[in-house]
Amino acid sequence: MMMFALVALIPLGFLPSPTAACNCKLEAAELTIKIALYDRKCLQKGFKSSIGCVSEEGKLSRRQQRKCLKIEDQLEDCNHTCPVDGGWTEYTEWTECSASCGGGIQSRTRSCDNPPPAFGGAPCAGDAECSASCGGGIQSRTRSCDNPPPAFGGAPCAGDAIDTQQCNTDPCPVDGGW
Repeated sequence: MMMFALVALIPLGFLPSPTAACNCKLEAAELTIKIALYDRKCLQKGFKSSIGCVSEEGKLSRRQQRKCLKIEDQLEDCNHTCPVDGGWTEYTEWTECSASCGGGIQSRTRSCDNPPPAFGGAPCAGDAECSASCGGGIQSRTRSCDNPPPAFGGAPCAGDAIDTQQCNTDPCPVDGGW
């Protein structure tokens, strides 16, 4: 009897649910193959997912759409979830300045929960831009206590959620005048 090993490259985050539903009719290896097929033949070609998966631009024929719907139904029966990348909320209003003269610090925050990253999705990335192009500004970055979040009586994260620093501290150019 000859045996073959099947190796499938699965996109990051496209992992079968460890607790598949009772009505899942696919073995683990079959599920892994279906997920890779769904990504390659459907999502990367423009199929509009109804289970929250992000798709590329494109257009599928009706026949291809029917095939993708069939695969999607099988994945849904197996509790397959697609990765959800995190998104930033809008910034809060600036805080009061820490000094009334001579320079101070203001900060504002945003959270990575619009939506929060889930099911292997990417966390939010990026720092805030400097608040001034010259003459001294403030740049801040935030982090969220969600990797993992405290649960079941666990302690909250230690440290500050907001990190600020001065930036663009060189004096602003002053044009000469007569």
